[in-house]
Amino acid sequence: MARTSYQRGRIEPRKRKWGMVWVLRYRVRDNTGRMRIEKTEQLAGCKSEKEARRQADKRMVEINRLNSQIVTGQTNLTFAQFQAGLWKDYLTRLKESSVATYTSLMKVELLPILGNKRLCEIKPADITELLKASRAR
Repeated sequence: MARTSYQRGRIEPRKRKWGMVWVLRYRVRDNTGRMRIEKTEQLAGCKSEKEARRQADKRMVEINRLNSQIVTGQTNLTFAQFQAGLWKDYLTRLKESSVATYTSLMKVELLPILGNKRLCEIKPADITELLKASRAR
């Protein structure tokens, strides 16, 4: 029986110039299932620890599901699914101009070529071909 991954994550208050924010800290597995990489992300719009914990619990459901899939070798996540889910969370931490640029690049350059590929199938050679095609245009 394969093991599954479960963690609650740790929420921490952090002082910023504009006020207090809550940050979620958790670990994700790499594609081998061995190494764990520590990640942090800001929990948007939380005014109390209770709100932050509620939002973190929802986020951790997805993180734990992905970690368990990596451990059991069931990573069927496509690039398009990654873009629709985890990528959207990443964009919340960027400036508006960066979000516009990255969204455009994703839509025009990456999704047409890599959209239906599973993440575990994308190799460095695919990225090289993508960059060659982009430069040719």
